[in-house]
Amino acid sequence: MIDKNNRRLLNDVEHLRGAYINPTDDEEICQTGKIFPIVLVRYCHKSIVSNNKDNIFLQGGMIMHYYQTIILKDGRSCTLRNGTSQDGRAALNNFIITHMQTDFLLSYPDEITFNEKDEADYLQKKADSTNEIEILADIDGKIVATAGISCVGDKVKTRHRCEFGISIDKEYWGLGVGGALTRACIECAKKAGYSQMELDVVADNESAISLYKKAGFVEYGRNPNGFLSRVTGRQELLLMRLELEEV
Repeated sequence: MIDKNNRRLLNDVEHLRGAYINPTDDEEICQTGKIFPIVLVRYCHKSIVSNNKDNIFLQGGMIMHYYQTIILKDGRSCTLRNGTSQDGRAALNNFIITHMQTDFLLSYPDEITFNEKDEADYLQKKADSTNEIEILADIDGKIVATAGISCVGDKVKTRHRCEFGISIDKEYWGLGVGGALTRACIECAKKAGYSQMELDVVADNESAISLYKKAGFVEYGRNPNGFLSRVTGRQELLLMRLELEEV
């Protein structure tokens, strides 16, 4: 049987698509391994969740639900949680802001080709995924940062690898948000079954490189002409990876 706290957490996962879990279905749910306080993984032997509009089947599959409250260096509380379709506008605003604040990210604000609905759909797709996740950092109801993992490919030779990305509102740099999000994504990557996590970072982005090295990432190559910046011209990219099995 599942206790009330885990029942609530299961329902938190399923509310993302308006589904529900019948309180009498405890015997149909199998929990395998330790339930971690941060990443909650549920394995199900058969279909247990549905509603009239959209049946949800969890047959031998896995759903990751991330939720953690941390205390920042300035004493404020910050909640790290899955993004959903309801966060489309806030996440898009954060994307625009962060891409205005630094020249170290992939694109410029005027290159954005997606809208609020596109962002909402993207977040919901991540929320429904079994091997990808997008985590938002929420301070007093404001999304101040996002981070996530994406599968490199679904073929046998590449499905052990995932890519990591993160962006943080400059106003909240240096408070511990980046480290917390990085650790959260590493934990999620492990639970998703990846054995290697990868990223690339502009060589001049010393604070980000320091963060990644502290998390265990190591450099394995460089691309001297990785980015062509409007501001500085050529930007060298460091290629970094983390062997999850060794962490």
